[in-house]
Amino acid sequence: MRKDENNSAQMKECLLLNQDREIWPDLLRIIAAFSVIFLHTACSRFWQMNYSPLSTEFQFCNIYNGISRWNVPVFVMISGVFFLDPHKEYSLKKLYFNKIFRIATAYLVWAIFYGLVQQYHAHHAIHMKSLIKNIIFGGHHYLWFLFMLAGLYVATPVLRHVVKNEKVLIYFIILGFITVFCSNILSMMPVVGYPWKSIIDRLDLKLFAGYSTYFLLGYWLTNHKPEKKQRTIIYVLGTFSVIATVVINSWLNIRFNKTTDYMFSNLYLNVFLTAVAVFVFFQNFFSERNFSEKQKKIIIELSRLSFGIYLVHAFVLEYMIGMPRYFIHPAFAVPIISCVTFLISLAIVFCIDKIPFVRKYAI
Repeated sequence: MRKDENNSAQMKECLLLNQDREIWPDLLRIIAAFSVIFLHTACSRFWQMNYSPLSTEFQFCNIYNGISRWNVPVFVMISGVFFLDPHKEYSLKKLYFNKIFRIATAYLVWAIFYGLVQQYHAHHAIHMKSLIKNIIFGGHHYLWFLFMLAGLYVATPVLRHVVKNEKVLIYFIILGFITVFCSNILSMMPVVGYPWKSIIDRLDLKLFAGYSTYFLLGYWLTNHKPEKKQRTIIYVLGTFSVIATVVINSWLNIRFNKTTDYMFSNLYLNVFLTAVAVFVFFQNFFSERNFSEKQKKIIIELSRLSFGIYLVHAFVLEYMIGMPRYFIHPAFAVPIISCVTFLISLAIVFCIDKIPFVRKYAI
């Protein structure tokens, strides 16, 4: 009886939490996870197929790349919403032995897994020295996100003090905006680019490294919801930024006859403005929507599994689907492969989630 009573109490507590919980960040996290897969599907063709910049195949890959570059910045902004909330206690012990430890174990598990898969796929043999070196110096290239996230978590106790003083918070965001996002675009400009970059480098403002600005901005926007006129400006700037990203990157590739990502950095002004527009849109549009309890339950569960989907999707994309040559034009192939990859990744993570020990340390 006691066990049944405890289970019933836990279910009631979860139900109350779901009723009070803002659903839009969970929904945005799911869409961002899919956007990562969409981006990597388009990006693989962008690099590997060596399309001519004048071809429609290249142009569609370029468009798909341009419209989905907001995902990592938005992931960071969502993290800032929860980690920087001064009403939630985060002791150093909890931060390191819960959050950062989870990031570290997830990295280790997946770095070993991808290292073994890569070596077997390439050589049909396992070389321990090479495997250990690969784990220490980076693992699979998609795992860079875990290092960046762990760094933000390490800085969280300091950043939580920043958000307690709104003037300091705004000052931090403005400095990050100028010295990172604006600066990175200015440094690409002829004539002014080199002297500007030289000045910024000598100032050595690494504290405002970009992702910390996203982290703080997510919290600030959640607590200072833009009004209608402000949202309109944000949406216009975001839309213009997406168009500029696609058009300018296409022009530069044609100009230099080289397939590369001139305009796609997460720390460029164009990507920053796009990420802010996406974040504000979800915050405004979906915070006012009434979801049924069943819908909330599904959204929260998919959101919880999104971290695992990010970790496993590279295996599905590269080794299960195998990144084949597009069987149809990329305009159609990229969305199809992305959807299939997302569903297979979700199924794998759903199964992993049922194994308690593996779930605890891998996803």
